[in-house]
Amino acid sequence: MVMLFLAACGGGPAASPTATGVAPASGAASGVAETANPSAAPTSSPTGTSVTVDTIVETVANDLSVRQQPGLYGERLGIAPVGMLAWVVEGPVAVDGYQWFLLTGAPEDAGVPSACLRLASGRDVDCLNWIGWAAGETPSGERWLQPVAIECPAGRDVATYLSLSPHERLYCAGADEWELTVYVPPLVGGRGCLPVWVTDPGWMTGECTFTFPQPVKRQFDEDTDLQMFTPPRLNTCGDSGACWWDEFKGEWVLVTGNMDHRVARTCRPVLAGALEDREAGPPPDTDLVVHQCRLHFVVSSVRPGTAPASAAVTFRLILRGPVPDDASFAIQDGVADGPQHAIYLCSYYGGWPACGRGEAYEDVWTGAPGSRLSYTIWRELDTDGRREVLKRGELVVGPTDQVTSVTYQF
Repeated sequence: MVMLFLAACGGGPAASPTATGVAPASGAASGVAETANPSAAPTSSPTGTSVTVDTIVETVANDLSVRQQPGLYGERLGIAPVGMLAWVVEGPVAVDGYQWFLLTGAPEDAGVPSACLRLASGRDVDCLNWIGWAAGETPSGERWLQPVAIECPAGRDVATYLSLSPHERLYCAGADEWELTVYVPPLVGGRGCLPVWVTDPGWMTGECTFTFPQPVKRQFDEDTDLQMFTPPRLNTCGDSGACWWDEFKGEWVLVTGNMDHRVARTCRPVLAGALEDREAGPPPDTDLVVHQCRLHFVVSSVRPGTAPASAAVTFRLILRGPVPDDASFAIQDGVADGPQHAIYLCSYYGGWPACGRGEAYEDVWTGAPGSRLSYTIWRELDTDGRREVLKRGELVVGPTDQVTSVTYQF
């Protein structure tokens, strides 16, 4: 299979923090004053080597244990590999001669092996979305957690927002206000949610919030990187049944808002209404729910906006044969460093043997001049996802409309 990427990406106790079982950790943070900013936004990454709350750290020890409670005999959640990124929620706490920190996963790229916590047997949690305690250094001062250097941009616009991971946004901007010029697509994708546990307040429930404005003009809300959460005062619906967001469909708007909203510190897990009388598993950790709420972009105002300067790039892919009998082709479209979605063009697995004989696939993207489109062509070696990369490249949006062709010859 050949694919194209066009992008705009319960163990028992042990006596060592690095030995190879999530139960709830500490309680949730208390609420804050209505106008308080619970986190100050730094202008640069930490200059020292100390680990502090509300920073991103990297594991630099082999097989670092993550535990339910701080201490050598806390029940083990899993093992953090070298290079794992985590957010510091709380700490340090001195127990058993070690300095312990409450961490939660902060992956930049969920696809790399070091992004995923190696869970202990019987732990039914998301290996990317966990919370637990880990020792930051040994009694002799050897560091097992290292602060990550982050270059924090000054801008608070769409380009800056999309260039950062959610945790980098929280670190760099805190509760600072963003001004995002976005497009409200006329059509929305078919989505739904049926969670067992939801967040109180309900409008902060991430898996059931489907407001996805787009960074470029599109018919559908396919890019989900700009998920927005709307407080009740802005999200009331009139007698017509149309909510405020509907009036802007098909238009550019200027949205102001911030992460680390004051309500985030009050978030807690509750059973979904339809399940209140039914048996459910244990609730998510409250500290983890609070942290997830802090990552949400909460809207404070919306008003008509002006479309940014842009140019259209017509990307034309030409695949020339003869091609291997077991090959398939697909394309993943998106803005460089942005969201991607796959469209299969033809597949030998699917019984379409006439592809790749000089036919062209064409797609049009609109982006700001100077923005990048990147692509990767690869062959899928088997149905388990093993791939052989054949060609990579990058396109830059010029000042005017352009047509760019890429040919791959087998």
